[in-house]
Amino acid sequence: YSPIIFLLAVVFAVFLVLPNINSLADAKKQVAAKQQELKEKQAYYSDLKTTLKELETYKSSTEAINQALPQGLSLASMLDYFQKEAISSGLILKNVGQNSGVTGSTQQNLGEAAITAATPSKFKEAFFSITVQGSVESIETFLSKLEMSSRIIEIESLGLKAQSSMETSLPEATLTAKVYYY
Repeated sequence: YSPIIFLLAVVFAVFLVLPNINSLADAKKQVAAKQQELKEKQAYYSDLKTTLKELETYKSSTEAINQALPQGLSLASMLDYFQKEAISSGLILKNVGQNSGVTGSTQQNLGEAAITAATPSKFKEAFFSITVQGSVESIETFLSKLEMSSRIIEIESLGLKAQSSMETSLPEATLTAKVYYY
């Protein structure tokens, strides 16, 4: 019986234990691969956290850029801005409207707005015609506020006209302002 039991033990070891040892080795390889993958993901997320913290330091700068160059043009917002600046400068806002701007530019209609696309860059331009009335000092203050605005606004043209009517003797200024957006 001893040789038979020994032979059965060998057969048992070959057919039952060795395949389990091979699958155990495969499982260890898979665990090692998953651990490596986990380390790589942890490093990736750690880099993302570091990048996010670094971006937070630039948050105020990016907000200022977004305010200076907003996405899209809100006509109501721009008209409200011009009205508030005129009033705070001590002026009477007689007229404000959007016009097509410089000659030869490509126009796109957007509701009431005739908006021109900026040539080489992805920035677009909108032109507004503004007529205000008040003292020369108030007009200077208004122009200064437009130029110093967080929005990028350029004064393209300015015309002053002295009023000689019986109602008022205040000068009237008509200007064209260029506003950038993307």
